[in-house]
Amino acid sequence: MKKIMIIMLIIISLSFTKAKATCNDTEINDLAERFNAMYFELENGDIVFNDSSRIFYSNDYSYVIFLYPYSDKLKVMVSDTVVNEKREVEEDKLLEAFSIPSYIHYEAKKYSIELYGADNSACKGELLKKLDYEVPAFNEYRLYDHCQNQDNKDDDICKLMNNTSNMKMTEYETIVKKNNEENKIKNMSAKEKLVYYSKKYCLYAIIPMLLISIYYTIKIKKYKKKVENQ
Repeated sequence: MKKIMIIMLIIISLSFTKAKATCNDTEINDLAERFNAMYFELENGDIVFNDSSRIFYSNDYSYVIFLYPYSDKLKVMVSDTVVNEKREVEEDKLLEAFSIPSYIHYEAKKYSIELYGADNSACKGELLKKLDYEVPAFNEYRLYDHCQNQDNKDDDICKLMNNTSNMKMTEYETIVKKNNEENKIKNMSAKEKLVYYSKKYCLYAIIPMLLISIYYTIKIKKYKKKVENQ
């Protein structure tokens, strides 16, 4: 099974709202203050961490949002633009985080996340914090041949949630051509690079020289003709 690359991506929007709760529990308030979200891309339905601990998700899922810190004294509810109905977020005890896995979506997906005190806490049922979180639409170019090549997985054009909805095919092809050329040059030896750049830019040196040569040839012929007629 392939090892997943764990990639933290920049999300379009992540905003926090501290709710006006009456909770006086220091521990709960501290957890709410630190409550945050992090996005991870899934490949082949698994995540492998450096410490070899592992958790598996369905191969159908595209990514997972982790909410941390985890505590059994907290309860998280979520709704989104695909499923408007509010539902409780499951905890991932191995990773010590709450997790929201998601399928691929072809439009931006907005999450509304609410943090509450759990039934066993001193702040039972109290709304502690709200998070609004947005994930861009799936990058369809990721399915093209260039991005299917393992060597190109890290290219920006191949990132899972890179917003390419307004990108034309000609733009994609231009970017791919440029990336391929850069990767080709990167793998060249110093000698190969010298030959490559010599061929690439030789015309810029040769053409001006040819024009100068033609110019002076014409001037010399005119001068000789003038001398002969005298």
